[in-house]
Amino acid sequence: LGRELGRREGLSASRRTKFERARELLGLVGFRYGTRPPDARGEQPLGDVARAVIGAWWATAKAHVPGVRVGLDPEHVHKMRVAMRRMRTALRVFEDAFDGELADALRDEVRRVGRLLGEVRDLDVQRLAVDGWRQRYPEVDGSAWREVDERLQRRRTKARVAVMAELASSSWPALDGMAEACIGSYAAAGRDTLAVAAPSLLRRRIERCERALGKLRDEGSAERAHSLRIEVKNLRYTLDFVGGALDEDVGALEGSLAKLQDELGDLQDAVQTARLAAELCELPPPPSSAAGYALGALLGHGRALESVALAVATAAVERHELGQTLVRLRHAIDGD
Repeated sequence: LGRELGRREGLSASRRTKFERARELLGLVGFRYGTRPPDARGEQPLGDVARAVIGAWWATAKAHVPGVRVGLDPEHVHKMRVAMRRMRTALRVFEDAFDGELADALRDEVRRVGRLLGEVRDLDVQRLAVDGWRQRYPEVDGSAWREVDERLQRRRTKARVAVMAELASSSWPALDGMAEACIGSYAAAGRDTLAVAAPSLLRRRIERCERALGKLRDEGSAERAHSLRIEVKNLRYTLDFVGGALDEDVGALEGSLAKLQDELGDLQDAVQTARLAAELCELPPPPSSAAGYALGALLGHGRALESVALAVATAAVERHELGQTLVRLRHAIDGD
């Protein structure tokens, strides 16, 4: 029915969640969970900026916990995971501003919880892709895709149980205490102004992107494309944290990095789909012949993309001018 409506009437499926559409129908304004850190200024001490950034993203992560527990809107899992990712990057970027032992311990715990959330989110992404798969492979019976979705849901339920157990355990309030202790700690490097510290923080991230790009070109694997995506993401986050200390507006450069990150993410999603399809085939009971065919199609598509990862990733890099973006960032840092 969906395909026929699209063909005859030019309609397309909504990409918004039911929760978002319900809020719009009720005339409810958007609500922000947590808070964004205030815009950083060059004259601020590095330690003050670091505390504001990490404190804000930790508050945002905690604000999504009730929504994660209720489980009606998958965006809470996504946004809590993103907040913890940003927090983890900030702990690395600003590591010299805090007690090293406290920062390392907090980063490890944030990574551990983030991985639990990631298991749920990755399966949400795959379930959202089912309609697209149905359109890509119209020869596959609809019942097969319903069976595939049911298998995805079983995997997601198991992953969600792990998240709920974590949030109900004593380690969750302990993590809150660790965050407060780290944010309240102090290191001598935190006395530098952001204007003094920002150039070296950004250069470090630019160099990591350059190395990741070189490894992609040398090895050409999907794994290297994923590593580049991570470094691009971390550079973008760092610009968001400290870019206010630069004389030049870098908003356009951040936007270019975000688009590249999304395209490399699409490649990674396809590779993950192939791996997940193989795992779903092993999930008891054995799939029906139709579902097995559908999973085989996903496996083949993902592996085909994985085999041409260098070409796909290189095209994305060139389309979004990563090399030129990194050069322009260096000029912005140096004041050229």
